[in-house]
Amino acid sequence: MASTYTSNTGIELIGTGEQAGTWGTTSNRNFNMIDTALNGVVEKSVTGLSAYTLTTTNGVFTPGESTNGLNKVLRFINTTSGTVTVTIAPNSMEKLYFVSNETNQSLTFTQGTGTGTNVTVVAGTQAIIYADGAGDNANVREIKPIASAGSIGTSSIADDAVTADKIADDAIVTAAIADDAVVTASIADDAITADLIADDAVGADAIADNSVGAAAINISGNGTSGQLVTSDGDGSFSYTDASTLTPGTPTIQKFTSNGTWNRPSGCRKIKVTVVGGGGGGGGLYLTSGESGLSGGGGGGGAAIEYIDVSSVSSVAVTIGSGGNGGNTQSQIGQPGSSGGTSSFGSYCSASGGAGGGGSSGGGDGGAADGGTGSGGKINIRGYPAVGRVSGSSLLSGGRAALNATSGNGRTGTQGSGGCGVQNNISTSRNGGAGGSGIVIVEEYY
Repeated sequence: MASTYTSNTGIELIGTGEQAGTWGTTSNRNFNMIDTALNGVVEKSVTGLSAYTLTTTNGVFTPGESTNGLNKVLRFINTTSGTVTVTIAPNSMEKLYFVSNETNQSLTFTQGTGTGTNVTVVAGTQAIIYADGAGDNANVREIKPIASAGSIGTSSIADDAVTADKIADDAIVTAAIADDAVVTASIADDAITADLIADDAVGADAIADNSVGAAAINISGNGTSGQLVTSDGDGSFSYTDASTLTPGTPTIQKFTSNGTWNRPSGCRKIKVTVVGGGGGGGGLYLTSGESGLSGGGGGGGAAIEYIDVSSVSSVAVTIGSGGNGGNTQSQIGQPGSSGGTSSFGSYCSASGGAGGGGSSGGGDGGAADGGTGSGGKINIRGYPAVGRVSGSSLLSGGRAALNATSGNGRTGTQGSGGCGVQNNISTSRNGGAGGSGIVIVEEYY
């Protein structure tokens, strides 16, 4: 019976008699998914976002955006220009989240695309929410604390009982003040000074039309249509044509051998993708009447990093070589060697995949693990080999082994491992070499 998955967390339920010899990998992944669903905390920046999807995928647990929906506690940080819509996917899963909105805008949580309800968590607040997984008309609702019996109502508080020195700093937030509760007559002349106004407390909708002129923000003149206000870096501002600030199409440099990245004129930021070398497949040594297979090499790890290079002139680039395939030296199926580490200066790196196990006398060689990324905003582990099939990298899939009649194991590409060898006609073969690593630099102006 094939595997099935739990309804709300996507945990794989191994079918009876399935996954012999590999159930440990599935079980470990399942325990990681359970651990994350019970106690996981994820931090997500909303900078530049208007929408974001929390995803839970059946049987998937990998670092990064694809499994953020598994975490119990969601921290949203940084600033953006408007409300961010957060979609809980898929709409068939029931979910419970503890949300901390540490941004400057509201977050609206939704699950269905039909008539279901949504929940909005305003900036600077926390909430407990749940999604009922009802499909297109799924609802997202908030769980609010229930006041205990004997709570203090307004009528229980004597006039003048609450004075200013009894109110803790920041105890009264905007959400606690009824609309129109504070009128102009209630505010003493000169009572509101600059140090009493919290950062970001005055939004655009609180400023009357045309009440702030150019002179009030240290700008000379009124500019022309389509211009933007930019800082001159000395406390003053000026008008700038918007066309000069529009980012263009990035240029790209690709490194397949060691070298030096030199910053092009005008380049301000870069996105770097680093992939380590693939491990070599194991060799297979057979004598008359024997058959067997050797293990494939693991895929190289990967790291993706975003770097401000406005003050950087050049960076050394190192490309990890692919591991050598194992041979049949000394009448022994030798293991493949590990792939080399690729790096972009000290910013980020990715180690190579391990070499596949060799096989002698009709045995089966062990499959190899993948490499790992380090130092990136996103760090990805290379896929391990599965038997004689080599592990894939971020940029290249694994390769299946050929039978001995077709020659030695096949070579990997762009960080994927070299494959092992399968043979049932008593012929010895060498394992395939791993693919060398690669570094890709996307340049933004």
